Amino acid sequence: MARPIAQGIDYFPLDVGFLRDIKVRKIIRACGISATPILIDLLGTIFRDEGYYMRWGEDEPFLIADEVGVSEGVVIETVKKAVQVDFFDANMFENHGILTSRGIQKRFFKAVERRKLICYDARFLLISVNDYKNAVNVYNNSINVDNNEQSKVKESKVKESKGKDSIDIEVVETPSKPKRKRFVKPTIDEIQQYCSERNNNVDPQRFYDYYESNGWKVGKNSMKDWKASVRTWERSNYNNQQKQGGKQEAIDVVNRLMEEYEQEEYTQSASTDTAGVHQRF
Repeated sequence: MARPIAQGIDYFPLDVGFLRDIKVRKIIRACGISATPILIDLLGTIFRDEGYYMRWGEDEPFLIADEVGVSEGVVIETVKKAVQVDFFDANMFENHGILTSRGIQKRFFKAVERRKLICYDARFLLISVNDYKNAVNVYNNSINVDNNEQSKVKESKVKESKGKDSIDIEVVETPSKPKRKRFVKPTIDEIQQYCSERNNNVDPQRFYDYYESNGWKVGKNSMKDWKASVRTWERSNYNNQQKQGGKQEAIDVVNRLMEEYEQEEYTQSASTDTAGVHQRF
C-alpha cells in the first residue's frame, strides 16, 4: 500500500507587516498580546496539516494553549475575535467548524503548484482552483453519510495527460463527519420524571434553576447530556450524605465519651467528700 501523500507544507510566508494588519491589531486589542503567538500557532497548524484549513473541535483549544503556554479560555476568545473581524471566514467556521480564509488558501495552493497532486475538499474552498492542474476534488460522494452507519471510502485511478508526460492520480473520496446532535435543555417535568425513574434525591427545581442561571454549562463548556449531569448530582448528593453521616457519628461518639467522663468525675468527687466527712466524725 502506498504511503499517503503529505498534504501540508514545511514553511509558510508571514508578512513583515503582520502586526500592522488592522484585523490582527483588533484581535490583540481585544484579547491581549498573547493573541499574537496564538494566531501564529493556528496558521502553522493549518499550513502544516491540511494546508488550507483546520478543524476546530473540542481538543484544539487545549492543544494550542499547551503549545503557546496560555489558558484555553484565552485561545477560545482569540479565535472568536478572529472570526468576528474576518481573520478567519465566519461562514466556514459556523457551517463546517473549520478555520480558513481566502488569503490562507491562496498562499497554500500557490506554494504547492509544482506538486504532481494536491487534494482538496470543494466544500471548504473560498477561491477558484481551476488554474491549478494538479488539484483534485476528493469530495465527490453521492452517498448520504448520515444514513449509513459505516462510511464508505472509494478509490479510483485517473490518468491525466499533460503534454508528453502522464500522471497517475489516486483519488480518495473522504466522507464528511455526521452532524453533532444539538443540545436541547429539559423541562422541569422531564427532570422530575427522570429523577423519579432513578429514585434519587436530586431536587428537579434546584437542578433546573442552577443550570438555567449559568446558561446550561458544565464548567466552561456547554452541556451535552443533562441526564449525565443529573447522575453526577445524584452521586455527589449520596457522597455528601455519607460524609455528613460519618461526621455526625464522630460527634456523637465524642459527646458520649464526654458524658461518661463527666459522670465518672462526679462519682469520684462525691466519694472523696464522703470519706472526708467520716474522718472528721
